[in-house]
Amino acid sequence: VGSSGLIYVFDLSRPHTYADINEEIDLLKSEFPNEPLKIVGNKKDLIHDVDLDQILANMTISCDFITSAKTGEYVDDMFYTLGEDILK
Repeated sequence: VGSSGLIYVFDLSRPHTYADINEEIDLLKSEFPNEPLKIVGNKKDLIHDVDLDQILANMTISCDFITSAKTGEYVDDMFYTLGEDILK
């Protein structure tokens, strides 16, 4: 397919975007078993820290990064880390 890496991004402020995250991640891993995958919760700027802690505590899968595309927080780190994983 030509993929070197995968980024699964969901919106922290909209629970329906991660309601089926386990099934979706399992599908990606089965379709692309050798590709590095980063799981990213986005829109950190819209979530209070207490709410973020609760969201993450209730998830059954861990996020690699919590980002804000609006502020740029951890976006570069996520791409840099994915690039490193691709080159391994």
